Amino acid sequence: MSEEKRYDKPFSHPRWHEPIGGEVVGHVELSEEKQKKAHEDAVAILKSWGIKIKDEPEFDPKPWQQNGNKNIPKPKKY
Repeated sequence: MSEEKRYDKPFSHPRWHEPIGGEVVGHVELSEEKQKKAHEDAVAILKSWGIKIKDEPEFDPKPWQQNGNKNIPKPKKY
């Protein structure tokens, strides 16, 4: 059987049936100060675009650790 006829049908090539296998690359943990600064910068940018933001009492960089919420996954460390 020739190579052309073997993969003649749509999605018949093996590459369509391989698992995606996503991988986190270059994840860096930020300090609480840097997370707070990034949050403030993001809120300032959103407000400059005219997006209304609810006033937050305090930014919590890691809410799942303090509140015991198990639904938020922790990032993997490689």
